[in-house]
Amino acid sequence: MEREIVKEKFWDKWILTNYAGAYSISTLSLTNTSRWDSLLSILRKKRYNLLGKLWDIAKINGKEYHLDTSDFGDVIHPDGFNYISQTKLERGYQIYYDLHGTQLIKEIYLDKRREFISIKYSAIGDSEVELNVVPLLQMRAAEELNKDKSANITVRKGDFVEISRGDLVIMSNQAENFIPSNDTYFKFFYLEDDLNGYDSVENLYSPGYFQFKLNKEINIDFWVPGNTPQKDFSNLMGRPKGINQDIWNGADLFITQDNIIAGFPWFNYWSRDAFISIPGLLLVRGYLEHGKIIIENWMNLYPDGKIPNMIGGEIYPSDSPLWFIYSLKKYFDYTNDTGFIYRALDYTKHILDNYIEGYEGIKLDGYFIHSPPGRTWMDAQCDGKFITPREGKPIEVNSLWYNALKIFKEFMAKTNTKIPEEYDNLIAGFEENFQKKFVKGNKIKDIADPDDFSVRPNFLFAFSLPYNLLSNIRPFNALLGKLATPYGLRSLSSDDPRYIGIYAGSKCERDMAYHNGTVWPWLVGPYITALVRNNMDRNQLLSYFSPLLNLKYLPEIFDGNLPSIPRGAYAQAWSYAEILRALREDLKI
Repeated sequence: MEREIVKEKFWDKWILTNYAGAYSISTLSLTNTSRWDSLLSILRKKRYNLLGKLWDIAKINGKEYHLDTSDFGDVIHPDGFNYISQTKLERGYQIYYDLHGTQLIKEIYLDKRREFISIKYSAIGDSEVELNVVPLLQMRAAEELNKDKSANITVRKGDFVEISRGDLVIMSNQAENFIPSNDTYFKFFYLEDDLNGYDSVENLYSPGYFQFKLNKEINIDFWVPGNTPQKDFSNLMGRPKGINQDIWNGADLFITQDNIIAGFPWFNYWSRDAFISIPGLLLVRGYLEHGKIIIENWMNLYPDGKIPNMIGGEIYPSDSPLWFIYSLKKYFDYTNDTGFIYRALDYTKHILDNYIEGYEGIKLDGYFIHSPPGRTWMDAQCDGKFITPREGKPIEVNSLWYNALKIFKEFMAKTNTKIPEEYDNLIAGFEENFQKKFVKGNKIKDIADPDDFSVRPNFLFAFSLPYNLLSNIRPFNALLGKLATPYGLRSLSSDDPRYIGIYAGSKCERDMAYHNGTVWPWLVGPYITALVRNNMDRNQLLSYFSPLLNLKYLPEIFDGNLPSIPRGAYAQAWSYAEILRALREDLKI
């Protein structure tokens, strides 16, 4: 019963992120429910969680109040959630505790430019407050769990407290109030991991504790030594009326110094996600220069135009480089920066030539792009086998291919350069053969060669990209009716025998559902674009998607079945980006 009370009231997530790629994520009660939850998590080539939580004990008039809440599977202890009177998320996360006549406020702030977190305690009332704060450390790769009975943590106390475990180091202030020790706290239970079929128990380590008399306020800071402060990118535009403030401001969650994090907590720098997200996260909100920085960064990382699925990745998607060209086009539309486009022409040609010549199994077949299995955005696997392999000629990849050719021609014209005849011939041949290849009456193929008429949302891109291939969406309205929900579009028609409406169970069971019925909010963007181009009433669209547009956080996915429970990553970049892009560009908000 106690866990249900905590879950109902205080297990919603809050998220803080910064331009250095760090994050702070937990629940309203500070009960960690996943191995990914951490007060300070940093990003290197992979993600590392450093500070798991704080056990804080206030002593007032001889009585102890344990402020933290932790789940040990068979018991909730301590039960600090019982003292919470109010929580706020304003720049940082604030908790107000009512301690029988004394109000104690705990505030958590993640610096926007550094791997630096500050926890501020203050008290209101006449009674003296003694405060002990025990940091409980993770000091591990984010996806792993601590099982050791001893942490092998090294503590050095000087002007600051230096705590290290292997190559991971964290510093803290308040050295004069710190009492070293080396303790292990056993068997923290993570409910989300348990429900997802993962190991869900770990140990956390304490290097000691801070001891204070809390008169007015005290700050305990933790930081990673030697990190360089990142540039601050302030929002250049005020929030338009009619857009949820949480969504407008939440777009900042994903922006780092030179890239876009695909989602929180477990995604890092994914190419497809970054290129799709640049318009909505950056350009429509006035971050024009930062959009250019990110585009240039990817060009510098992969100068041959062969862009993997993520930085350091070894899988080459059939669409990521084409989405890069799309993001370049959107940047030009917002800036008219002909100088930058001129510099990017050779890179754009590299990408097109790679497709024409073929690489990593991706090849031009006639006028159309053939994709190997598992290279589109529907790339989930179970036991090493692709669930939706989509080998052949995927409609969205080919819509992007056509757009890439047309965008290249546009750029050549803008820079007074004549496009080679080869590319003009490809454009003409594609236009002449597209409908014969992909459309049959009121049916439209998801894949051609071999033909697959599965009703999936990918055909929307033939209507929604800058150079649309199809203009009249009405013959396909029946298909849309099987896909659209108020939280996004299903990845497979609800009347398909393969449809799975609940994203739950083991990893393999979840991956089976991932692209076979699970709802994706990022697809609201192309859906709105396509319908507005077909004169759909804007107010109707806003009303239909209002349940999604009024959420606190936009997650990665939802169940395909009602009540459309949010699933996957707590906050996803392209969910925000495509919704914001469509609201601004198409619905004119």
